[in-house]
Amino acid sequence: MIVDSSIICSSRRPKKVIEFNKTTYSKDTDARWTIKAGRPFYGYKLHMATESNGFILGGHITSANFSDTKELFNVINNIHFDKGTFLLADKGYASLANRKQLISYGLNDGIMHNSKKLSLTQKQINSKISSVRCSIERVFGTLKERYGFHKTKYLGIMKTKGQFLLSAIAFNLKKATTYMN
Repeated sequence: MIVDSSIICSSRRPKKVIEFNKTTYSKDTDARWTIKAGRPFYGYKLHMATESNGFILGGHITSANFSDTKELFNVINNIHFDKGTFLLADKGYASLANRKQLISYGLNDGIMHNSKKLSLTQKQINSKISSVRCSIERVFGTLKERYGFHKTKYLGIMKTKGQFLLSAIAFNLKKATTYMN
């Protein structure tokens, strides 16, 4: 199982932003600001889990300002998995609390190590995890480019979640047809 998140921009831009108290005037009241790679984004964050072969297992939508670290178990709570399954995730999910909770769920730890000074073993582990974890990036790319999920079509978190669920169903159905041939 692979877990990651991606930013989904709101279809409405805020009309006015007051910096000192972070007031935003927009028709999309559930969307929030976040900064990624030095660029500001206004919208939502899609937290998703996939299988290593790319099928979407589940996910949910939060405002863009939610931390990935705190959302790991909200993503996998409604997903059926076998004990001993590896959960792969990037450095954004690296925390001692997440690693301990993986053990309580019966999952094997595949969260990349996050440190300034990694040992040679940790670098090799990160490289192995990265080589498998990249498949979730292709799923995000397909959802954004082919299914138009780079920007919301509706206002509000509930409608955006509905948009994700319909896109995920269509994605999995199309992917399943390639396995049947």
